[in-house]
Amino acid sequence: MYVGYMYGSDSIDYDITHDNINNSRIKTKLDTWYSNNLTSFANYIDVNTGFCEDRRIISGSGVGQDETTYKSAIRINNNTPSLDCENKDVYTTHESIIGNKALTQPIGLISADEAMLAGIPWSGVNTNTYLYTNITYWTMSPYRFDGPGYAIVFVVNGSGTFSNVVVTGASPGIRSVINIRSDTVLSGSGTSTDPFKVVGA
Repeated sequence: MYVGYMYGSDSIDYDITHDNINNSRIKTKLDTWYSNNLTSFANYIDVNTGFCEDRRIISGSGVGQDETTYKSAIRINNNTPSLDCENKDVYTTHESIIGNKALTQPIGLISADEAMLAGIPWSGVNTNTYLYTNITYWTMSPYRFDGPGYAIVFVVNGSGTFSNVVVTGASPGIRSVINIRSDTVLSGSGTSTDPFKVVGA
């Protein structure tokens, strides 16, 4: 259950284990950061675009202490990223017309699939993508569960590639994601010296 941005309870039932009831520590931190920094920009946030955490499995049962591999592991390893996501794993707020409506704030993390589509490779490195920061940070995508204490999630490495990290182990950074409404007016050209800035809607 601890591979989840939100999670349920220890159970022999997959849906109960992967329910969206409890907040992970990273979600709690992001909710607090949003409340302290972005509430004044709420009118520019698109609540009908969610954050995908694909918890479908390819091996194992996803319950108890059964070793389990999640679908994102195969996609990233085979360089076949996808934006396909089941409704219960599309995190949205109660205001949304899509998704699981489990979020209290419209903020999340990038998925491993999105990071690969933006140029982060599984093998080799790419320091020319905008996702390269020279700092390792979490994605939202589960990799494996290898037994007690080993819930493993994808990270984007500081070197410009992927890795997978035990959620109770090392402490990668947090790079939050929000979705801006398509009618938002921006200034800037999107470069590091002239970044996009919200000016209206």
